[in-house]
Amino acid sequence: MTGLESKSGGRLAFKTGGGIRLFEPSEIIWIEASSKASVIHLAGASEVIHLRLGSAMQRLDEERFARVSRFAIVNLGHVMETAHKTNGDHIMKLSSGRELVLSRLHRAEVLRRLMPGA
Repeated sequence: MTGLESKSGGRLAFKTGGGIRLFEPSEIIWIEASSKASVIHLAGASEVIHLRLGSAMQRLDEERFARVSRFAIVNLGHVMETAHKTNGDHIMKLSSGRELVLSRLHRAEVLRRLMPGA
């Protein structure tokens, strides 16, 4: 396997520095861009994978994951709340407690997916 392979809800396989790791998609809270690699954030742990963020997004289930900025993909099931800040930014709070900025480019689509029919 060359990286994340499943778009259909099966386990995700990706190369790390020490081999290949498998994860259930529900375990992934968010994925962060890091130079020529990405960092997968789980509850209480992080893993560096040898795959750029754009390539990772192409292999993820688009119903479950969303690009929220140039630097991050989130698992929509781990979004606990969104809020406007006084400076105009829109913040997403994740189940891990981490807060990420939701970029203007992706804001409308992500909010629509979080609140279908609203």
